[in-house]
Amino acid sequence: MAAAMAQAAPTPVRLDFVVAAPPLEINAPLAVKVRATIIGTATLVNLGPVQLRVGGLLAASGATGAALELTYTFTPTVAGPLLLEASFAGDANYTAASASTTIQISKYDPEITIGCSTPADCNAKGTYGSSWVVSGYVQARSGTPFTQLAQFTIGGKLVHAWDANARVDYRVVYIPERAGPLELAAIYPGDANYNTRKLVWNVTIPKGLTQTILQETNQGGSAGILFLTATVNGGGAIKPTGRLTLTEAGSTIANAVLDVSGKTTFTIPNPAGVVRFFTVSYPGDANYDPSASPTLTVEPAKAETTCTLTGPAVGREGDVIPVNAAVAPKTPATGVAAPSGFMEIRSGAAVLTTLPAGNASNVQLNARPRGNESLVLAYAGDSNYSACASAPLAIRIDGTLAPFSAASALAKLAPGSIGSVYGTGFAQAITQAPALPLPTNLGGVTLELQAGTQTIPLPLFFTSPSQVNFHMPLTAPVGTGELVLRSVGSLWRSTVDVQQVAPALFSANGDGQGPAAALYLKRTAGVPDQTGLTFTCPAPAACTNTPLELGGEGDTLVVLLFGTGLRNAGGNRAVSALIGNAPAQVLYAGPQSETPGLDQVNAVVPRSLVGRGVVNVTVTVDGVASNPVQIAVR
Repeated sequence: MAAAMAQAAPTPVRLDFVVAAPPLEINAPLAVKVRATIIGTATLVNLGPVQLRVGGLLAASGATGAALELTYTFTPTVAGPLLLEASFAGDANYTAASASTTIQISKYDPEITIGCSTPADCNAKGTYGSSWVVSGYVQARSGTPFTQLAQFTIGGKLVHAWDANARVDYRVVYIPERAGPLELAAIYPGDANYNTRKLVWNVTIPKGLTQTILQETNQGGSAGILFLTATVNGGGAIKPTGRLTLTEAGSTIANAVLDVSGKTTFTIPNPAGVVRFFTVSYPGDANYDPSASPTLTVEPAKAETTCTLTGPAVGREGDVIPVNAAVAPKTPATGVAAPSGFMEIRSGAAVLTTLPAGNASNVQLNARPRGNESLVLAYAGDSNYSACASAPLAIRIDGTLAPFSAASALAKLAPGSIGSVYGTGFAQAITQAPALPLPTNLGGVTLELQAGTQTIPLPLFFTSPSQVNFHMPLTAPVGTGELVLRSVGSLWRSTVDVQQVAPALFSANGDGQGPAAALYLKRTAGVPDQTGLTFTCPAPAACTNTPLELGGEGDTLVVLLFGTGLRNAGGNRAVSALIGNAPAQVLYAGPQSETPGLDQVNAVVPRSLVGRGVVNVTVTVDGVASNPVQIAVR
């Protein structure tokens, strides 16, 4: 009987997928369930094994368990359609079953901002002709970088592209090309993980501001015609365009079209003797707002004048400057003979003198400081004549020199002598000649003798801000010449009289008077010669005489005087000396061999001076006497 009984048929089964509602994003965890259901009234306790394939690849396999579900969680890494397949092979109790479905894995949407909260906010950023600054950012999701560059476009033109992975805000400085509607767009073009996204603000560029200027081209008009030039300035690359309106006292008198440079010229009749008031207005155009010029006042035409100022090209510090000044009409005004009022001679902003308008000859200007002077004659005009200014009169004002013998305060120099010049501003510091031969440029200072056609550089001992010591070469010609000192871009001049002889004796105090800068030599038979100074100096410029002993009848006392300017004497007989007004025998008169220009006179002190105390000493060369210095005789 059992063999006769029929075997029961397997129970039918259905498989279904349970997936979260879209959007299903790439790189986001996704749980997929396969649910088993009995078809009919039977009860399903467990089913298995059930296999799950994702994208054609086996992803999971197992029994459903009592929940009758197989769950698989994974993270999609590719955007697009994804096929899910489930299958049960069947067994003795249940029939085979399968199911499939396709889900869509979505890309990310990048986060994009533009630095205006609204298009109206962007509109407030500026006007045509001004610079705009627009900013914002494009941001990726953490862990999923962009593979393309973010973009910013203005008016459809790419103006900026950048790598947005670092979350760097973009910042674009932009000058709009014209007023009116304008599209601002931040764009990410999309990649394997991100959708293409474009954020757009449609803004309106306000019109730019303008400035209208009206100018008189020909002062006061010419031959009854007045030319007025109008200019409209705007800040943009495009120049303002359109037609301008010229009004006089509120009434329209002319219209003209702006040229490509934003300018136009009005040509209008100009009756004589009438003061006129003009204004020009600009109505605006597609890119610019309207504007109007300030009122232009046009005075009646005046006759033109010419200012002339003439004078020397070179002057000297401390001397007056003679100049000639004149204001004259180019064409005399009708019924008026000459310009009236005053004219001024100016040095920069300083007025040196004021004169009645007209012709002034040999005007004596006060002395000007050393340097380059530029003088101008200025005339302010009057009711009939226009103002004028002369061409600058350039005058080089040279400094002045005071030349003296280096040994005395006498303005005497001779060939081969030592001289000094005094003044101000010669050098920046004190400089001594380091060695012989003497240089002709010392501390940036040069000195030369100009005599006739000759220019002779002078060797220098010493330079300072106020004094320069020099050697006059033996080759210097006798006669009147000019000393020229150059330093720090300036020039000093002085006339100098070079004489054949110019005897001068050095003093211990350096001022050419008082105790002589001398030595003494005392000779006594059978005793070594005694030598020493004829003076003593407890402090600078405080030297006093040291009394000298003449000794017995057989003794000889000689003073060795030092000076300059006496070596050109016509022989020893041409040189004489007085000590205490007593003639003194001259043993030697001529160059001192060690220092250029230094001369020496050896004279015997007369015995008649015993006990005289302080006495004067002078040397006469070829009839020319030196300055007196002193010695003391006990």
